[in-house]
Amino acid sequence: MAGKLNRKELRQMVQNMKPGEVVTTLTEALESKEIRPDEFSIRELFEETVPDGKEAVETFNPSAGGCVQIMEAVDSSLFKAISGQIIYTAMLEAYQSPQFIGDKLARNISTKFDGERIAGITAIGDVAESVNEGREYPRAGVSGTFVETPQTTKRGMIVEVTKEAVFFDKTGQVLDNANKVGEWLGVNKEKRIIDAALGVTSLWNPEGKGALSTYSNSTGLHSFDNLSNAGALADWTDIDGALQLFDAITDPFTGEPIIIEANQLLIAKAYAPVARYVLNATQIKSDPNANAGTAQYVQYFPPSTVIPGTFEILTNQWVTARMTAGSVNTQTWYLGQFHKAFAYMENWPLTVVQDAGGERTFTADIVARYKASERGTVAALDPRYAVLTAPS
Repeated sequence: MAGKLNRKELRQMVQNMKPGEVVTTLTEALESKEIRPDEFSIRELFEETVPDGKEAVETFNPSAGGCVQIMEAVDSSLFKAISGQIIYTAMLEAYQSPQFIGDKLARNISTKFDGERIAGITAIGDVAESVNEGREYPRAGVSGTFVETPQTTKRGMIVEVTKEAVFFDKTGQVLDNANKVGEWLGVNKEKRIIDAALGVTSLWNPEGKGALSTYSNSTGLHSFDNLSNAGALADWTDIDGALQLFDAITDPFTGEPIIIEANQLLIAKAYAPVARYVLNATQIKSDPNANAGTAQYVQYFPPSTVIPGTFEILTNQWVTARMTAGSVNTQTWYLGQFHKAFAYMENWPLTVVQDAGGERTFTADIVARYKASERGTVAALDPRYAVLTAPS
């Protein structure tokens, strides 16, 4: 199927296919983007998928008068199934807006639990010994460790399709409502993930010790330093300073260095140009002892010689907004391998459930309604993989 689905094609599909095949075909076309939600007409869809649909729509006309057929007596199951897929597609597009960066800050972990104890195995460490001829090999033992995640929360909204929406063919209004539901569910999730990455919410709970600060200077129960007050991002030396913090972080059980590939930089939108300038510079100028007036030479060298690898800059308007709401200086910036530091514990993704009908069909002229929901929570699994640098 290619291009916009016209009324004639829809009619032929309904006449020549089983209802389930029609739903499957249109669902696949929506998922592959061969058809877009706004290429449907809600009225035409009703008229072609409901038995005697044209006559049924005319009964929605208040000027018709008389006693008319109520919706419970009309088989609108095919209409509801197809319109549900259209509404779900519109919701999902907004829910997964390319402006969101949450999926780059937290990896998705499916869970069946309302809060979970994630078990891990401590590293063995470098305990290899030389084994003399005829002697037994030493046995390696491991001990358990765990992180507790917060309880999950369900969030959702309902989209309704009224008789008026069908009669006046308010397809755009229905899709706009669906789009807004997806957008605001997405915004809510985005804000929660960003709050975790910024350290606004304290979610790290190792071994039942309670919610600890994500970023700290090796104080209290925080045995590693991932907090710096070196200052706002200005040049390559700031990146180098953050990387040196990672180099100093060791495994708490073995004392060995942890391999951390910090390749993401989280920063307020207003300071993203500075980050691009620092990371994309073609040359770095070295002028030894210039401030003392005794510089002997000026040297230029590529940033790659001192800043290893490449970095992805993560920012949007919600980063700045959540910094302000959480009393974080907007010049603060973060370096890390965020997917190893944070996760979104998901009971179920964005899901749309169709209402089977009920009193509101009669009392509120509701032709169909759909409940959208998602359930999950953000968790800090290992803050060693993220560093915060605040203005001095």
